[in-house]
Amino acid sequence: MPHLAMIHLGVHEGLERIPPLSGVPHLQSLSLAWMFRLHQLPDFDLIPDLRRLAISVVPFLEWIPDISSLGKLVDFTMMPGIICCNGFIGACDLTDFFCLGNPFFGVPPAICLMNDTNPTLPVTPYLGSASTQEAFQKFAPNACDKWATGAVYIDNTPTKEKVEVCGGKPFRECPLPGNVTGICSNMRFQVLSCVYDDSRIALRRYQIEKRIGLLCDPVEEKWLGCGER
Repeated sequence: MPHLAMIHLGVHEGLERIPPLSGVPHLQSLSLAWMFRLHQLPDFDLIPDLRRLAISVVPFLEWIPDISSLGKLVDFTMMPGIICCNGFIGACDLTDFFCLGNPFFGVPPAICLMNDTNPTLPVTPYLGSASTQEAFQKFAPNACDKWATGAVYIDNTPTKEKVEVCGGKPFRECPLPGNVTGICSNMRFQVLSCVYDDSRIALRRYQIEKRIGLLCDPVEEKWLGCGER
């Protein structure tokens, strides 16, 4: 498929391995999401035209290949996971939230990456790749953004309770565990439900302030500034 420009793989929970990307030499966008058995990625040498690389909720991914061949990369996202605290990007910190494991998702506690030639020593950060290190630093905080102390992970998967609290009213204020405020919104074309997303809240407040987008509801969206002027 020499003309294929984009690959998006999501919610393939049984996928353990991605084959070499030899058939897509002009690939420009690669995004991987919700892969619970994927441990490593194929080399990037065969896709030098890649411009966007997004990795989201791939909890068992321990390291990524050298990025030096991706000279055209303009967007790199690595959501926090084991790779962000097991020593790949620096000192191993098994007390980090994402290295503690998550029984709900079947993710066991992480272990520190060790040197292949001398298992008593930690692995060299970024496996010694200056280009990979530069990418993580250049695209921060989108790459392994550190969670604040006391931060709580909130699953935005729609549930009966999260749907019912919204009552079909978009942008309604809604409560979430941990004394967190959510907003009634649609995630990925799913049913309207209460979600945790500060950026959606900020965007709606901006739309109301600038009087753009959908007309606001002075009752449901009073908390967002509707009706203040």
